[in-house]
Amino acid sequence: MESDSKPKIKKRKYSRRGCKECKRRKIKCDEGNPSCYNCSRLNKICVYESKSQFKDASTANDSYSPGVSIVPRPENESTLHMQFYNPNDATKNGIKQEDGSVSKESALSQKPAPVMLRDNSLDSANQSSYNHSSYPTMSLNGSVDGEQRPNLGSTGPCIITASTHTSTSSQSPHPGLDAMNPMDLNSVDMRNLFNEASGLVHDINHLLDPGMVEGWSGNITPISSAGHLLNETTVYPLGTNNSPASLNSEEKLHFHIDEFSSRIHADSYVSPSGIAECIVLSNTELIQQCITENSLEQPHVKYLMTLTNTDLSYHIYPFASSIDSNEVMKLLLIYSAKCPYLLTSLLAISATFQFNQTGKQAHDNARQKYITVCFKSLNDAFTEHSGFENAEMLTSNIEKLLLTVLILTSYFTATNFISDENILTSWKAHLRGARDLLLHYGKVTRSSYKSEHFMSGGLALAKCWFFAIESAASIHSSFGGSLTKSKGATTTDLDKDNEIFNPPHMSLDNESLIYWESGVCDMEVNPEYHAALQRVHMLCSSPSSSEFNLYWGFTSRAVKTILSFSTIMDKVRSNGYSRVPLRWIAHLFKLTDECAQEIIVPNVILRNFEVPLSSCGHPDYTGAGAISFPLSCFVEDRTESGEKIVYSWFDLSHQIHVDNLFMKLMVQEAFLNLPRNHYHVQEMIKKLFGYFFFIKKKSSANYAEEKDKIIVESDNYYLSHPTFDNRCIMIQSIFRTLSTLVVSDDEFEKIELFFMGLVKLGNGSSLSTLDMVARFKESRRRKKAETDNDGENDDEIYDYEDSCDIPFA
Repeated sequence: MESDSKPKIKKRKYSRRGCKECKRRKIKCDEGNPSCYNCSRLNKICVYESKSQFKDASTANDSYSPGVSIVPRPENESTLHMQFYNPNDATKNGIKQEDGSVSKESALSQKPAPVMLRDNSLDSANQSSYNHSSYPTMSLNGSVDGEQRPNLGSTGPCIITASTHTSTSSQSPHPGLDAMNPMDLNSVDMRNLFNEASGLVHDINHLLDPGMVEGWSGNITPISSAGHLLNETTVYPLGTNNSPASLNSEEKLHFHIDEFSSRIHADSYVSPSGIAECIVLSNTELIQQCITENSLEQPHVKYLMTLTNTDLSYHIYPFASSIDSNEVMKLLLIYSAKCPYLLTSLLAISATFQFNQTGKQAHDNARQKYITVCFKSLNDAFTEHSGFENAEMLTSNIEKLLLTVLILTSYFTATNFISDENILTSWKAHLRGARDLLLHYGKVTRSSYKSEHFMSGGLALAKCWFFAIESAASIHSSFGGSLTKSKGATTTDLDKDNEIFNPPHMSLDNESLIYWESGVCDMEVNPEYHAALQRVHMLCSSPSSSEFNLYWGFTSRAVKTILSFSTIMDKVRSNGYSRVPLRWIAHLFKLTDECAQEIIVPNVILRNFEVPLSSCGHPDYTGAGAISFPLSCFVEDRTESGEKIVYSWFDLSHQIHVDNLFMKLMVQEAFLNLPRNHYHVQEMIKKLFGYFFFIKKKSSANYAEEKDKIIVESDNYYLSHPTFDNRCIMIQSIFRTLSTLVVSDDEFEKIELFFMGLVKLGNGSSLSTLDMVARFKESRRRKKAETDNDGENDDEIYDYEDSCDIPFA
């Protein structure tokens, strides 16, 4: 009798003939049904592929361009020389101590940068080399707190009316609006929410290289070691020997990895009333609370404090009025309590910024370890056995997941210079996941609210964050963001349905609806969103413009223009149009011009954004009808004769975003396609360079006087504190656009100087941008030498626009 033993057949983890969604997720598909179970429960379209596995890449939603390739610089290229400084400021390179003094750290010896430097001495390991936080501001409850932006010496009315710590009723949600009732969620809602969240986490984990975990697995110990837990009474005073300022040696940055916990704590739900109680605390108090509740030890305390209690916090929210009242950081700290995946995503961002600044390998190792722990913690939290039968836990952790995904999206845009090209487009995968989860979560919460509407600060922040990245991708990448439809065949047929005469309107389908809802925050249209943003001080009212959003850096009128631009670009991409119809272009010019007429600070001079003393918005204005603005709106400088001059950052940021759209309409191939030497293009370039009050000539009389405040200088120009600070992150898009258009070495010098300044701040995306700027400069020189014609656009520009790189991180 023959033996019945047969070799075991290795089963596939997913079905050979399954639908595209199940294959993408590598899960079992019941392909016998027209719509499989997995797609049905996630409300996704179930698509079965034919036997032919070949498809046109141009029609695939997920076929993205690889990242920008870094090309070696020609040896004979004349290199722009940059010199870095550590500005001699009273509060530079340190964390403010209780007695007001500042602890300093040793200078670093290395900095990754694609240009040759005269001097490699840089700032401290965990901070910018200058501090733009020296003027008083109000925390959310109106108290003067923390590290602050430059003092404008105002003797007039306060920018924000002060109130006491006990007067919090105006800042907290109305008692009658204190909650969505999680118990209103039925089992179907909970299951759908959980399925969407777990599917997103499953997709995220496929981005994690298994070798990354194996590489660190040889010496794993818990981050919160049971034998070395912080005592609940242990406090880390900022600036003392227990603070991150004392951890100077690189050896102390090394640590072993493990998950913070195997599942979400049962008491981790943060109710809206709990958030209202926390929001009156200062960021310093919330940092200490986060350290205690998560049982953090060094070096994790160092990374947390460096991100939340130094200038690096402005990378998360450049228009925060101070470090200690950074509203975005405040929300992230509140939601990070007993949430390992959100906390480790913040620690990963902190390590990333510091690696970008310093080039220290220890920070890069920490970055990879934290992102590994984050992914594994997400996987543990959103599994079938994670115990989300509690609706309160589920709704709380959905918002935490949203914030984590958006932080990871920012993380991957900040690491695009150092990550391998297979991960360069992963920010799109995260953004698409955030879009789907926002959409489903919004539907469920809208149907579950009590009689009056309420939106949590965390959800409002997630919507703002999503719109910021999605709109940047729509404007700056030819592939768009997460909403881009499949690309059609190129055509010039526009006569059907009179499309040539009527600009397209946004189709508010499921995907476009969440983009629209995330951008439109007018009180009349989206009152709960508007109220939430006001509660966390992200909106600024002005008598001369629509409301200014401090997170986006432009007004609500500009949002409508961006939505129209995105709609037209999506129509062009999906229909394969080679050119945009003239009427559509005229429509966009009209909307953009209306935005350009808006000014935030009354009577500001748009030529250079100086605020005259006669303006009722000037911080020193003493007349009747004075108007208050957040202190982050202003920066003070001195003329060569020593007179004080005040500039409006809010107006500069808004006009830069508007003029960037103007420039896109003029020079992009699908629009007017004007050559760079066209009169109107050169007129706009000259106008834009006149905006940049922070780029100063070394020939000026102020150069010698500001020597101790200089951050970086080139052959002819320099950047100095306080006019150049983290707020420049808000306007980097226009410098990227200008790099594709300028010709002269003088203009290139200014652009390279600007991005070198951003690199000094820790901005990762500026590294790859600097390399691309060098390619453009060399291409212009070569073309001018060969043809004596530098007016035509280069092929490299189209490669740049076709990349997935966006000016966000």
